[in-house]
Amino acid sequence: MNQSFSAENFVDIFYSENRKGNNLEFKFDIFNPLTSITNDLVSIKSAFKNGVYSTIGEKDSANQKKEQLKKDKFELLKKILFDEVESKFEQSIFKTISIATKKIKSYQPEIEMSLS
Repeated sequence: MNQSFSAENFVDIFYSENRKGNNLEFKFDIFNPLTSITNDLVSIKSAFKNGVYSTIGEKDSANQKKEQLKKDKFELLKKILFDEVESKFEQSIFKTISIATKKIKSYQPEIEMSLS
């Protein structure tokens, strides 16, 4: 990912049902399936505005699809967020181990000298 992922922009991406969502997706380098979900949400929203759904059944079906897409988008973003947090956590652990190893190596000659 190009930038760090935080809770604030997580909310921005999750609730964007317009083309701004694609710009946010570009920043985080996650095009497919997030772009696809966002585009589907945009098309459903525009279909409602243009009166494409004329019957109650069509509207209910579109609303169900919209809710499922929002859930899918949420799950995808949650996975991305947790993967990023896990990655940063692993990097932090690796850095801590690396620093500790360097400290141990730097003290090693002193330990050997005190033993002799």
